[in-house]
Amino acid sequence: MSERGDQWNGGGISTVYQPPSYQSGFPLPVNLDTGKPGRGVPDVVGDADPASGYRITVDGETIVVGGTSAALYSLAAGGNTEYFREITKGNNKPAGSSLGYDAGPGWNACSGLGVMRGAALFATLTGSAGTAVTDVASK
Repeated sequence: MSERGDQWNGGGISTVYQPPSYQSGFPLPVNLDTGKPGRGVPDVVGDADPASGYRITVDGETIVVGGTSAALYSLAAGGNTEYFREITKGNNKPAGSSLGYDAGPGWNACSGLGVMRGAALFATLTGSAGTAVTDVASK
């Protein structure tokens, strides 16, 4: 698996909101513009490539979509890190700029907790450990 943060990721530190309690165990960097602490975003990321993203069914038609917005459903994991694969390489710094954040182990301002391990979360939520479920993001 070769996942990386990139310049199109909008992660960082909020200038409006304070960190929620579940971020208290992570070393949050300061906001690059203000130098002040704040809530770290994103909580999680998702595969943004529609060719390899998430298989969904809408009105009986199965399609593949991409985007971090699809990662919202991974919040069902409740921040339990066993359901996430860390993104440890890359950053969200635009080309030629030093402003942005590096990916790395644990929560980071580039990729949050990482990408959901969909098959593991599905098996836990449904009690179907023996069901063949594909973790699309791991392909």
